[in-house]
Amino acid sequence: MNPGIPSWLGMLGLALPLLASASNHCSVLTTLPATLSDPGVYCLADDLQLAGSSGTAVTIAADSVTLDLDGHALRSKAGANAATIGVSVVGHRYFNIVNGTLAGFAQAVYVRSNGDTPAKGGLLAKLEVQRSFFNGLSIVCDGCVVRDNLVTDTVTPSTLSGYYATAIGVEGSGNLVSGNRVFNTASASGQSAFAFALGTSGSTVTNNFAANTIAGAANSAYGFLMSGVDDLLLANQAQNLSNCYWLQEQHMKYRDNLSGGCGTAFGGALQAATDLGGNN
Repeated sequence: MNPGIPSWLGMLGLALPLLASASNHCSVLTTLPATLSDPGVYCLADDLQLAGSSGTAVTIAADSVTLDLDGHALRSKAGANAATIGVSVVGHRYFNIVNGTLAGFAQAVYVRSNGDTPAKGGLLAKLEVQRSFFNGLSIVCDGCVVRDNLVTDTVTPSTLSGYYATAIGVEGSGNLVSGNRVFNTASASGQSAFAFALGTSGSTVTNNFAANTIAGAANSAYGFLMSGVDDLLLANQAQNLSNCYWLQEQHMKYRDNLSGGCGTAFGGALQAATDLGGNN
């Protein structure tokens, strides 16, 4: 429902500029950009494309919003840029972004606090994130779950040489990062790139996979960069990267993480972490 439109109008099925009449479970987005200012379930019935070279396709501007892409895609064809976002959430709670594709944005999903009000209790799941120009999933949140997403070809071009490619970046406390697959993450001109960059605290990172096949990208790419505190790193896999696991946080524990074809399998401040075994 649009802000300022009484709820009973929507119940009568009257046409609204942003949303179409939908099935019992959701309101259908029909145009971009869209701002979701009321709690509820929103979905796509078709692929939608953001026009222009800047802007945000969908802004979640309320608590308790679910955006279900329902197998469809949000797309940008702006070309290499630093000014497009697929879905933005700033300072809101209990949001869900699930079940579809985000392609061609500078940042596919952007979640942040609003001053002292953190984003909290969100779910990002079963997303296919393709061809982001510097951030795939960029999440600063407390108590969020980032699971079962596929992030491919997060590649920063030479025209954006001041940016670093990060496929999945998560900060905040009490988060779960699980079951994600990251393939091909690279920055221009040999700058560092990160499949997973995790500045979390009291979080669990488990059963994720990172790999590169881009020529030359392995020379500057990290699989799992851990820079928070008190995290658990369990049963992950990293292949064909310069640094598969780079651990530089205090009081973390790690177990059963595997590496292959890496310049450095496990590096960083390992003396500050507890190796529980099974890491290779």
